[in-house]
Amino acid sequence: MPANGKPFYRSRPFLAVVLLLCLAMVIGLCIGVVQLLLKQGQEVALSVETSGDKFTESVTITVRNVLGMDILIDEQARSCAMLQYRDGKEWKDISEIRFVQEDAIALSAKYGGMYAHLAPGGELHYELSGEQLERLPGGEYRIAIRYISENEYIDYLYARAREIEASLDEAENSSEPEVSAPEDGDSLPAEVTTPSESAENTEEDASAPEESLDAGDKEVPSPETQLLYAEFIIISKSDSNAD
Repeated sequence: MPANGKPFYRSRPFLAVVLLLCLAMVIGLCIGVVQLLLKQGQEVALSVETSGDKFTESVTITVRNVLGMDILIDEQARSCAMLQYRDGKEWKDISEIRFVQEDAIALSAKYGGMYAHLAPGGELHYELSGEQLERLPGGEYRIAIRYISENEYIDYLYARAREIEASLDEAENSSEPEVSAPEDGDSLPAEVTTPSESAENTEEDASAPEESLDAGDKEVPSPETQLLYAEFIIISKSDSNAD
């Protein structure tokens, strides 16, 4: 006990040390959270596990929701998860991967089956079949997936609805003819159409459907999704036998 009669744990130097330790713990926790966000790609963790003693016998892909937000994994053609192979400095697409093939319950009927829903803390798995592995050459591979949070996708749907409503209003306003009232006692002269003008009108009418088709062929913009990768190595059976 100090000379002043107070226990050491109530002294000012001791309390200051405890306060500094608590502050350091809080700072360390914040740094760890930030590192987790940067490492895991914000909301999703993607990992690949391979097994086999001499050659790769199985490959299991796991997508995990790590931050507690509802996630939608893209399952659409041309934008779903993709198995890619490194050919020199380029990555080449090998085959599409749809997680709902392994877990049909994950298919999101709420959004027309275009996405697989991943609840907070949930996981989705996909395993490459033995036939696929037998056809694949040995080398470096990676999985590329696209995902979006459910809140971001809902915001996108609302934004698209507003754009469509605005375009319909604009088209409706532009299609209304402007009719001016005649002045006092004057009657509107009859419109005279010459043969050349009627031919031009016919050509314009004939070209109108083509223009409407061109407008309908425009691609609807897709929501902005996040892209995440996980690399791994496949050792083929032929490479193992050669060694």
